[in-house]
Amino acid sequence: MAREEEQRTLELLTREHERYRAGARPAGPGARGLANFFAALDTAPKPPSGTPANVIDNDQRVRAMLARRAKTLHLGAANYCWFSDPAQALCLKTAGTPQAEQPVLGLCEATRCPQSTFHPVHRAIWQDAAEQHERFLSDLPRSRTVERRRLEQELLRVKEVLSRIDEANPEGIAAWDD
Repeated sequence: MAREEEQRTLELLTREHERYRAGARPAGPGARGLANFFAALDTAPKPPSGTPANVIDNDQRVRAMLARRAKTLHLGAANYCWFSDPAQALCLKTAGTPQAEQPVLGLCEATRCPQSTFHPVHRAIWQDAAEQHERFLSDLPRSRTVERRRLEQELLRVKEVLSRIDEANPEGIAAWDD
């Protein structure tokens, strides 16, 4: 089962790399790090022609780098967690387990964690959250001003995520669903 999970995350990362090459970008706090990783893969020097057979060709090297990075990927419903540095993981700070080897996805603060990214596959979750917040706000009695302000702030945060996903992913670049 672990091998199948590793294969799935490698396939996922490979597809995101292909989308990056087509012009799509990750969104969210960890977007710059992931984009820099993809850019480094694409600008890595290729071996000269006539290279001896014992030198790994560029495609194999890129695949190996993707496989290493895929081991840090944890799939959340609303984001991807690139858990490479426990010291940066907000979920571990919240859980009080800063030395843990795995993220606590149930405590994920995806909009704040520097290891979190959003992709088109997450858009539907964020859209549903926006619609729920709008429904809650429309049903909330006017007398509940504190709760209204909290929901309005949360709705702004959700709409910001949607905006960033849309900005980072130009039309014409195929999204994929699993």
